[in-house]
Amino acid sequence: MAALGEKRHRRAFEPGCSIGMLTRRLAEMCEQVEAMDISPTAVAQAQQRCRHLPAAAIRCGTVANSLPAGTFDLLILSEIGYYFDEDHLRELASTVLERLEPGGTLLASHWLGNSPDHILSGDAVHAVLANVIAAVPGIALAHSERRPGFRLDLWVRA
Repeated sequence: MAALGEKRHRRAFEPGCSIGMLTRRLAEMCEQVEAMDISPTAVAQAQQRCRHLPAAAIRCGTVANSLPAGTFDLLILSEIGYYFDEDHLRELASTVLERLEPGGTLLASHWLGNSPDHILSGDAVHAVLANVIAAVPGIALAHSERRPGFRLDLWVRA
């Protein structure tokens, strides 16, 4: 959250929201947050957690089948990229970047550990994202940090 600063955002998209921990914080800094997860159990918990936040709209779905309509000035890819193979992650990144408004922010943050259910490592996820973003004019890396256990990169569209 510190990487995002104090800026208020108009509309955020958070695929893979899980139980809504980050969603709750985003709803406090955004006029509208569209969040989704593939797990009905996680979505129910996220909806309960954010029930008092009118800015949060949380639903069950996949990015491939249920991408919300419209554009966003904040896209969050947190703890989701390693569940895709490289081709599908490139497709996801390209799809969401088409929806990133001028002046918009893409924040990606991933754990750097290993898990048997991860297809890609956190570093591989960020390498794929960086390659896709490099091909899109007007998007630049504005912040990057690496700490024990996680990596965070923030890009801004001109």
